[in-house]
Amino acid sequence: VVVRKVEPGTAGYRAGIKQGDVITEIDDTAVSSVATFTKAVSKLKAGDTAIVVAQRGDRSVILEMTIE
Repeated sequence: VVVRKVEPGTAGYRAGIKQGDVITEIDDTAVSSVATFTKAVSKLKAGDTAIVVAQRGDRSVILEMTIE
């Protein structure tokens, strides 16, 4: 899933997710479509911390995101 925009003040913004990142995994769940992304995120509750793996250019980044 390609990140089109990151709103300031959101969990993704605080985690360091950037426009253009390609999210490939959330908490060991592969993300291959908007549907799998939505399903993975829907399992998280406020206060949970998720590990997000994203492709940024030619490298992978691992980010920790706390859900609000």
